[in-house]
Parts: sequence; C-alpha cells; structure tokens
Amino acid sequence: YVGAFEPWHGITVLLNALAQVVAQGVPVHLDLIGDGSELGTVERMIVEHKLTAHVSLHGFLRIGEAAPILASCEIGLSPYCGRVEYSGLKLLDYKAAGLATIASGENGEPFVLRHGVTGWIVAPCDVEQLTDAIVTLCRNAELRRCIGQAARLEAEEQHSWRHTAQQLEQIFTQVTAKVAPAV
Repeated sequence: YVGAFEPWHGITVLLNALAQVVAQGVPVHLDLIGDGSELGTVERMIVEHKLTAHVSLHGFLRIGEAAPILASCEIGLSPYCGRVEYSGLKLLDYKAAGLATIASGENGEPFVLRHGVTGWIVAPCDVEQLTDAIVTLCRNAELRRCIGQAARLEAEEQHSWRHTAQQLEQIFTQVTAKVAPAV
C-alpha cells in the first residue's frame, strides 16, 4: 500500500482483512508506505491483530524511494472506504510497477482498472470481499502474474506521458479549430 493514512483510505479495513488472510494460513507480507492521521490507529491494530511479523511500516517516502519496495511486491492495494474517490494516483503507480491491484470501487469505478484483467475490484469497506481478493491473488500466482502484466502493458499504452501529451494535443487542435477566426 502506498498513500495517506486517512480514514477514507481504508487502512483499518485492510488490516482487518489482513488478519483474516493470516488466520487462513496464507503467507503474506504487507508493506505500508505513507503517513497520516490514522498512523496511531494503524500501529495499534498491527499489535492487536498480532500482525507485526506480517507488516512493515515505511513511513512517508518519495516515489523514487518507494519504487524499489513496489518492485519487490506482487499486489498493490487501494482499499478506499467512506469517500467516493477510487482513481488515486497509486493505481497508476501500481500498474506501472506491474502489480496485480486490488482496489475498492463501484459503478464502473475505478475506471483505470478492468476487473479480472488489469485489477481486482471489491466493494468499498467490505472486509470479506477484500479478504477473499487477497487470498485469491495470493494463492493463484498465474492469475496474479497475468493481471500484473496486463496492467503494466496498459500503463505503457494508455497512461504514459507520451500518450497523455498526444491526447492533449488532439484536444487543443479540436478546440483551436473551433475558435479560429474565419478568414
């Protein structure tokens, strides 16, 4: 996980799900990169759920510092809860890193992920769905690899700076053609 530790980011939901994943005997380790108002709660929950051997708290890191950690991961997590914001930049970072991403969403969101193809979408605040998604991807290396590869390819094709510049150029060309004075 990379991001803020604020209530709507769902870190407490994630830790509750992780406790269930560990209880099922799934070997898993969670890297938490970030900081925020929920840090004290996160630290308490890690101890209460006996997750200290399964969680590393890295604090706030710049993306260059976080990149090597992401490169060692296989799953990216975005468990939003309580605020409808499902398209955070972390999803693009996870895709660029080739991670199979599990994200909260509903009603076609997050639009940058396709369920089962470039990510795995679960209902917001749903500990059971998040648990099941983590277990599914942890136990199925081939699915995890396929989703990560598809995500990386899509990131290269649709989310690169070059692609964004081309899209902006098309928009500017269309707008300027409409407002150019007739001669």
